[in-house]
Amino acid sequence: AGVSLAGNFHVLAPDDTKPNLDILKEPADVAYLMEAVATITPKLVIIDTLRKIHSGDENDSGSMKKVFDILNSIFKDCAVLFVHHTHKLRPPPGMKATHRPIPSDAARGSSFTTGEVDATYLLYNNALSTDCRFDESTHYAAERDPLTKLWVFPEGSRLIKLEEECRQLFAAQT
Repeated sequence: AGVSLAGNFHVLAPDDTKPNLDILKEPADVAYLMEAVATITPKLVIIDTLRKIHSGDENDSGSMKKVFDILNSIFKDCAVLFVHHTHKLRPPPGMKATHRPIPSDAARGSSFTTGEVDATYLLYNNALSTDCRFDESTHYAAERDPLTKLWVFPEGSRLIKLEEECRQLFAAQT
């Protein structure tokens, strides 16, 4: 199912035969995803974006419960990362973004969505903020690499260097 890249990476992308998925109205779409999961047996599934796989009202908790009931049955043995949009977070024209929104408060739609997931991450205003059930909420400075346009985390690089230095010091001890 889908396109296999580098052996362990598969992409199920819309094509001419299945341009849209609607797990609420099309049992065949649920079967398609279940078959893909059974064939590929993924450890991680990325849904980009949550809004594009159902026709429900994302502001209605009843609709979102139905969506997540279906998704939880399809991906019961996988970790799932849902890409979901925020409501408008831009400051007024001419003003700088100075506040740090709470990730779960920034999510668009029903609060059922953020209540159903284990963690919410928000990349905004050169920072990655987390709102997690399994760990404390955190905030990481982020920069966009000018060449690759990917987000990098300078603090993470510093911590990796410190950890390596610590390992070397420990290894040098008798």
